[in-house]
Amino acid sequence: MSNKIKQTRAIRELSIDQLTELYDLAQTAIDDSNSLPSFKIQYNDIEKIYEEFERHHASIITALSVTENADLAPDKEVRKTFMKMYYSIKTTFHDLFEDTQPNAVSLNNRSFSNIKLPKITLPAFDGNYKDWPNFIDLYSSLIHNNESLSNIEKFQYLLSALKREPLGLVKSIQLSNDNYIIAYNMLTDRYQNKRILANACWQEIFNAPKLNSESPQALRKLLDTFQENLASLKNLNLPVDSWDFILFQLLIQKLDAASVKRFELQENCNNI
Repeated sequence: MSNKIKQTRAIRELSIDQLTELYDLAQTAIDDSNSLPSFKIQYNDIEKIYEEFERHHASIITALSVTENADLAPDKEVRKTFMKMYYSIKTTFHDLFEDTQPNAVSLNNRSFSNIKLPKITLPAFDGNYKDWPNFIDLYSSLIHNNESLSNIEKFQYLLSALKREPLGLVKSIQLSNDNYIIAYNMLTDRYQNKRILANACWQEIFNAPKLNSESPQALRKLLDTFQENLASLKNLNLPVDSWDFILFQLLIQKLDAASVKRFELQENCNNI
């Protein structure tokens, strides 16, 4: 047997070890709710593990196929065992999370059970302060204020809707009814900050790139940046309606020279 095949098998074994660890965690998560957040996060690596295994396995089979009297059966058995674990993990994940549809909430009302309404998918929140108001309003309406859900169910919904920094903030909290309110309050304490949100909106306006030439697409993008962030600032009860002069001066500074000249020619007056 060539050294190349031995090396490739050793690398393939790393993928098998990784999948075995994930398989063991999946089995633990079935009976231990404390392992659910860890399993949900590590499950994101399953496709990468699978692709690495398949790539190295294909290299081994290709090399053996051109070797005289090579026995492919042991390697085929290795893949068979790998795929059993792979599909078992995916089935477990589906049973634990997707059956309850943690990111999709039915709009069906029990009093109108004969009417099938569409489901709303909760947006994932990754820590962007600008996305917080929309996220928390929708989450609170569909999940937090939903009396038909237990706190531990709400906790699972919450974890499934978080990514990056906010997930790291609460994922170490033990999954339990009592701890749900603790996790929910930690998030609102961190992100329900009007000053930071207002600053984020203003910075997007202030740091919008200056147009270097006449471009309808670039101009529309610039105007959308102003309008979207001003709408957010207005929702924070800031007096944006009285900022016309300031905003006008800021916008003029973002325009290209030709657009400014055309504006000055069209608006040739002494009014502010």
